[in-house]
Amino acid sequence: PKDLKRWLSPLLLAVWYMDDGHLDRGKYPLFSTESFSKADVKFLSDILKTNFGLISKVTSKRRLRILSQSKDRFFQLIEPYIHNNLKYKLP
Repeated sequence: PKDLKRWLSPLLLAVWYMDDGHLDRGKYPLFSTESFSKADVKFLSDILKTNFGLISKVTSKRRLRILSQSKDRFFQLIEPYIHNNLKYKLP
């Protein structure tokens, strides 16, 4: 949705990560967003920067990766909401 910016919270980010995210190379948060258009993934990337100061990039496969300078901040935001059964998705 175009107004996603106002709805995206740390809780929603954590739920999204638990569902469609994983650790790439054991340390970089990566979201499986291949089914979205490149423009939509860029839109998501921009929202992460605006709402949370997270720097991310759209990969060549249209996945959304949180970059190294933001990964610690990302995990600080979502860790309180990660279900015990999904802690393996954390570094």
